Amino acid sequence: MSIKETYNIETEEDLNRVLNTIDQEMRAENVPIFARQIKGWLKFSSRFGLGLKMSDPLSQKVMDWFGHRYGDKIKVDFSEGEFAVSIRGDLYKMYFPFFAGTVQIICDPRFWMSEPGVQIAKDENDPLPVMNVLNCVEELTENYALALSLDEQHELFTLVQFGCSAFQTINHIKGVAFVEEAKGDIGASVAHLFDDRPQYGLSKWSSLQATEKFIKAYIAQKGVTPPFSHDLQRLATLAESHGLPALSPAELSKIQCPADVRYGRIPVTPQEALEAQHAAIKICAEVARNL
Repeated sequence: MSIKETYNIETEEDLNRVLNTIDQEMRAENVPIFARQIKGWLKFSSRFGLGLKMSDPLSQKVMDWFGHRYGDKIKVDFSEGEFAVSIRGDLYKMYFPFFAGTVQIICDPRFWMSEPGVQIAKDENDPLPVMNVLNCVEELTENYALALSLDEQHELFTLVQFGCSAFQTINHIKGVAFVEEAKGDIGASVAHLFDDRPQYGLSKWSSLQATEKFIKAYIAQKGVTPPFSHDLQRLATLAESHGLPALSPAELSKIQCPADVRYGRIPVTPQEALEAQHAAIKICAEVARNL
């Protein structure tokens, strides 16, 4: 049984000294920054045998200390994933909140939510939580949402359905060679589109890399060493010869590109990068269903 320290914190300086010590301990234990607020609070309570509840004022002081120290670094992204969407020719980032159970998904600017994500219903006559697709589009304003046509709203609704299903399937695969790196490539494909200086060629190349790695993951699972190749159709043909359902050549062609796109030697338009990204996520999800 560990020996509890005597609680003798009387000043803000005392509290700061103890929390600094706890923070140093967590750093030595390789506790990631995003986990230090909760872990630090638990350590503080345990250190003095306080049995603190989250509602205690002292708990709030401890939580605030870590919040002020690390800011946004302690925020955890609970979304399933994200990709780019085009609204009237401009690219926006759409993300897909994590949710469990049944959720009402709507796409209606008249029900604009003050906070993005899933809104928990409070009315017993409307028992299901609600997710408004329009609130999943980063930096889309309520004013602009109200100006969207029904066809534009329907397109965004369809993209959310596709994205939620695809990312749930992709994220379900863990512990398989190539897959975690492929997930990182999907993230890079999105990030490159929203850099201060967007890199459409690098985005398309990242989409190719993600697709390539998922197909190679399937090939490797069949006990075959994947060839060193960026030719998606060649890799797809090999995977299909080992039982993978046929992948769409049209979708693969949207993704395929030479390495020179990384250096700007071959121009890539925003629309081409967007189509490659959506095609890559679709193909990755199809392969994931067979891993």
